Amino acid sequence: MEHYLRDSDPKDDDDWKRNDWKSMLINLTITTFAFAHVKELSVYSSLPLSLNYLGDCKLEEQLFWTNRAIGLDEASIFYYIAMLLVSGPFYGDDYKGVFLISDFGWSLFLNSVGDNDPGDSRPALLHIKPGVPVNNRLERKTRIRDTQEFIRNLPSYSFADGGETYVPRCETRITERSEYYGTRSKEFLLSIMFRADGQPTMSEQMAEATSSYRYLNEALWSTKIIGHEACSHFKKFLELARFGPDVVTTKGFKITGKVGREELAQRVHIRLIKGDSRTRWLAVRQAGLNGRKAALRKNDCCENFAVDAIMSLPGDWNLII
Repeated sequence: MEHYLRDSDPKDDDDWKRNDWKSMLINLTITTFAFAHVKELSVYSSLPLSLNYLGDCKLEEQLFWTNRAIGLDEASIFYYIAMLLVSGPFYGDDYKGVFLISDFGWSLFLNSVGDNDPGDSRPALLHIKPGVPVNNRLERKTRIRDTQEFIRNLPSYSFADGGETYVPRCETRITERSEYYGTRSKEFLLSIMFRADGQPTMSEQMAEATSSYRYLNEALWSTKIIGHEACSHFKKFLELARFGPDVVTTKGFKITGKVGREELAQRVHIRLIKGDSRTRWLAVRQAGLNGRKAALRKNDCCENFAVDAIMSLPGDWNLII
């Protein structure tokens, strides 16, 4: 290397070598940490990667501590691995809102992709699989991006139950989920349409919202998942669940002036959206929009355990059961 051929003090060369090895070890350690989030890593060992820009991303500057563990935000992990796949850094907004990136016959995409339940989707996980995005006109693109979200006529937010117990259920269901793709010169665009029940007929204005996988993944990333802890209760799906202090049940999405101030003041709002994965995804996306923290119950814990877990935490919460 050029650095070894120049005339200099041998001590300076030793310092440079030590710094170079230190930088290399840091980069390789962080790369290993990032690839620990790839689900199929052991399966696809032939994945082509470029290490030319290994040190350009400065991923070590984005590390943070959380609950006594080292962490990285979801976007940093995704774009770091994507940079190694496409052999180049990203600039500006070229890849903003992108949830799938493809090159050399391989595609990297978020774990939220697919019609699944948010409780089964870990937002930190990524997938790398052989294949490239192709539409029915046989057009190939190197990435798929979210389109802009919008919400129209979603059922109004209201309070459902009184007393000491409630029936866990789904009050508002998504009756239709459709994916719409558009085409640009270098990418596909995706919009996921959710339509809810209990609203005007098809001839009138529909209750609907659009989102996409990047938006949904970011919302799930900031959602507290209840279920990793051990629920000792034998039954995980209760026919009758109990309230706690400062707990109310709610239905709908859109907050209007008709909602009572006393009910809004309760610390925990249980969202009555049980058993419908599509409605749970939309609820995850909407849960943090009224200034409350969002929590999601997984199916491996019961409703009472989820309420107790949230009540032990500070702040105001929307709990999606």
